[in-house]
Amino acid sequence: MTGGNQLTERGAVAVRADVPDATGLPWGLRREDLEEALARDAVVVDLQPQLDLCSGTIVALEALARWRPVEGREVPPLLMVPFAEANGLADALTSAVLRRALRCVGELDELGVHLGVSVNVSAHALADTGIVERVGDALRASGIAPR
Repeated sequence: MTGGNQLTERGAVAVRADVPDATGLPWGLRREDLEEALARDAVVVDLQPQLDLCSGTIVALEALARWRPVEGREVPPLLMVPFAEANGLADALTSAVLRRALRCVGELDELGVHLGVSVNVSAHALADTGIVERVGDALRASGIAPR
């Protein structure tokens, strides 16, 4: 870990500043492994329901990026995202997760289940002036209207 184990108080929210060392991944995985996984569409999303706490109904989904390069093992996002950023793969990761999430929403739409989806993006992606255009392009390519 770089940056140590820092905890910053911001109002009622505590923010941890644990930042993993982005130079390596577990099990000897390398930049090329993540690059190949992105090219093969092997970074998947798990869909986590977002609930209305009053009614208990599912109102949307959150797409969580998952990479399972070794049988039964998953590279945690806390390691994968900084690693992608440090190795110039953050844009490719964001695009891959967007495509996957929209594909899932499209499949649910076809089944008559109409839910929105949220996709977490890194601070790096938010700082990119092209992020809005990339999201729009992904939406247009998927045929799904923004919600």
